[in-house]
Amino acid sequence: MPGLSDTLEQIHTTLGTLGEVLTQEQEQLCAGRIDAVRLQSCTQRKETLLATLRHLDTRRRGDSEIPPPYEDHPALSARWQAIRELTQRLQHMNQHNGRLLEQHLQRNQEMLGTLRGRHGPSLYGPDGQAHPGPMPGKKLGV
Repeated sequence: MPGLSDTLEQIHTTLGTLGEVLTQEQEQLCAGRIDAVRLQSCTQRKETLLATLRHLDTRRRGDSEIPPPYEDHPALSARWQAIRELTQRLQHMNQHNGRLLEQHLQRNQEMLGTLRGRHGPSLYGPDGQAHPGPMPGKKLGV
């Protein structure tokens, strides 16, 4: 079972790295001002790590015919339990980050609504310049 043991170790290590990325993402979302480049970098790293985890899980399934939680193999069982606990913690972190992101999106929408309300809708005239309010000219009825 050395192949399975190695694969479980790689899964655990990759999950640990994912936890670090989620922590960085949370720091960005809790900062007074979000650094969009760093937040995008976190998102890309998360996607890469999740793809790695999918690959490792496929390999885990092929490494052994023994299904988890590997009760007859204490070392494998302990590693599997650690993976499950870490996965649950990371899921909660990711959900929390999602709520923080949603709050930022709502705040941005509110600010945009305020700005649009203050300045009114702008339309572009034939000269390519913005004109507030209705455009001069004839109104056509349909």
